[in-house]
Amino acid sequence: EDKWELVDGHRRYQAILLAMENGHDIKFVEVMPFKGNDEDQVFSMIITGTGQKPLNDIEQADAIKRLVNFGYKPEEIAKKIGKSTPYIYNLITLAGVGKKIKDFISEGSISGGTVLQIIKQVDGDDAQLKVVEGAVSHAKESGKVKATAKNVTTLVKVTAVSRLNEVLAQLDAKEITNEKTELLVS
Repeated sequence: EDKWELVDGHRRYQAILLAMENGHDIKFVEVMPFKGNDEDQVFSMIITGTGQKPLNDIEQADAIKRLVNFGYKPEEIAKKIGKSTPYIYNLITLAGVGKKIKDFISEGSISGGTVLQIIKQVDGDDAQLKVVEGAVSHAKESGKVKATAKNVTTLVKVTAVSRLNEVLAQLDAKEITNEKTELLVS
């Protein structure tokens, strides 16, 4: 009749369930009751997760977002978990990306750091997603598992040139000419 909520060890729990599904007889699992509130729970998840398989960038970002929603300032979070303040701000930025980009990061097709680089260089969610998709595709075509900054740099340059060509085409189509557009065209 007792009900428990798992606050740490989710991967270990899934491994236990998988072992049981495969016929292993697991008689008991040692558990320790957690003492603390919801905020303590999130801090515990972030801090204790570093000893086993670390949380991926999105798991960390979502945890940091929860702490911010609890009212913690990024500087407080950084101090409490032993990370730099810019690191926390980067995770907050990652927490705000769309689901498709989060999925690419979670599956290991691109790192959170590379996505942050894209966000700094490319404006707009749709444009950022296109660059991420292009970088992942370019990496796979090159036989790589994960897109890197090199894949992004090539795409961002192409994107910037493409955008300039679009602007030039619009100027030409609308027959807009003045000193500035003549300098741009030449």
